[in-house]
Amino acid sequence: KVGYEVLEASSGEEAISVAMKEHPAIILLDVLLPGIDGFEVIHRLKEEPFTRDIEIIVVSIVDDKEKGFHLWAYDYYCKPLDKDRLIRSIARLMDRLPERPKPEERDILLIDDDPSILEALEAMLSAEGYASRKAAEGRQALQMIGDRLPDVIIVDIKMPGMDGYELIKILKSDRRTQHIPIIVLTASDLGQSRTKSLLLGAADYYLKPFSREDFLEGLKRILSANGSAATPHPKEESA
Repeated sequence: KVGYEVLEASSGEEAISVAMKEHPAIILLDVLLPGIDGFEVIHRLKEEPFTRDIEIIVVSIVDDKEKGFHLWAYDYYCKPLDKDRLIRSIARLMDRLPERPKPEERDILLIDDDPSILEALEAMLSAEGYASRKAAEGRQALQMIGDRLPDVIIVDIKMPGMDGYELIKILKSDRRTQHIPIIVLTASDLGQSRTKSLLLGAADYYLKPFSREDFLEGLKRILSANGSAATPHPKEESA
């Protein structure tokens, strides 16, 4: 009734699952839940890098504010609840939170030597509201990255000239680009390909053909965890 989009969970395990999938701005959490209790939910969410920044407000008949605040809950309300006070608290907290970039404000660089793969990825991302650029090989990708830093890079491993491994090494050794998440999307399962990619610094790895739903959920998690949109390359900044 006050304009917020609301998600629901009926157990502690479900709350963690929804938080990992949707990364909400705020969680209103009871302590008494089936399965793991609310305090354990807070502990697990704050231990997980992807969800530790989510603000949690406890609303419960259990009066243990000391434990809630010790676990880094943002606020704690005991039932019976003063709804107006809770809404004011949520509004204040929402005003403090940084505005999340919209999908179209994200810049995703796609790197693959197969034009049909690039077109399919571009169409899939466009349907979800994401903007993307395309590169057919590693050297072209480096030039495009130099012109404008992307928010995420999606790269194949097996490409002519510079392969995906070499590209990841170059990007992760450069302080300007080492923070950019890299997702490997490849049909070349060469035994240790996944392990090697992750050891080099890739954020995620998918083998073609892949689950569209799993891939988009993984991309969403990475974008949420990576914060705001890409920082312009210095030569793009106005004087």
